Amino acid sequence: MKTASAICCLLSAVYAQSARAALTDWWDMPTICRQETATCYHNMGAGYEATEWDITGNCWGMKQICYDALKSPSPDNKFKDSEAKSKKDIKDPGVISADFDTDTLVVSDGCFGQRKTAGNMTYIEGKLVEVWCPGILDGFTVELPNGEARPNPQPTCADLAKDNIVALPNGDCWGKEFPSDEYEIVCEGGSGNLPGHIIVKNGSEDITFGKSGMSFAGASTIFDDMQRAAAAKKSQHFKK
Repeated sequence: MKTASAICCLLSAVYAQSARAALTDWWDMPTICRQETATCYHNMGAGYEATEWDITGNCWGMKQICYDALKSPSPDNKFKDSEAKSKKDIKDPGVISADFDTDTLVVSDGCFGQRKTAGNMTYIEGKLVEVWCPGILDGFTVELPNGEARPNPQPTCADLAKDNIVALPNGDCWGKEFPSDEYEIVCEGGSGNLPGHIIVKNGSEDITFGKSGMSFAGASTIFDDMQRAAAAKKSQHFKK
């Protein structure tokens, strides 16, 4: 193979000398004997196509980008497979959705492009939205390991109160349930999707809750205190 390459180069040089009228010098012309040894990425393993030539990057290797991260998948991609993309494409916001991290490998799918998250929040259509605990949303477009999410608008206090849910952090997702036989959720006077009052039934507590500017951390503290108070009153009236 090396002998063949050497012959190719020699012939190219001879041809170049005989074709003095050529507009491009022979050493600048693309030839099969030019050696291209550069690789686009180090240690290409899962999620890479090491044998794909990145013509814009002038190197070997492309990343397999997960289907959901693609803004404009190939029209022939009927099975929603990942697609090999050049470095230039990966940096192009018209090709890759900004909601996804193309440096993170989705191990289960063998491709790059994990949806960006921040705790119990995630990005959809460029906006940071809540990840709701499973079963809370009537309709969702994104399913995540810790719950479900959808683009804005998010559920209102009234939407959630129908199922005795309040928009509070609940571990790694959103939505705390307060049984209707113990609590009454009053949305009027609330802020955002938080209620205005929570009434503890069979007790003396009426918690003013949805004040403007109240943080979720402060709201969560109030609810925790309310639950402890309700449990204490219950134990006073209903002895085991």
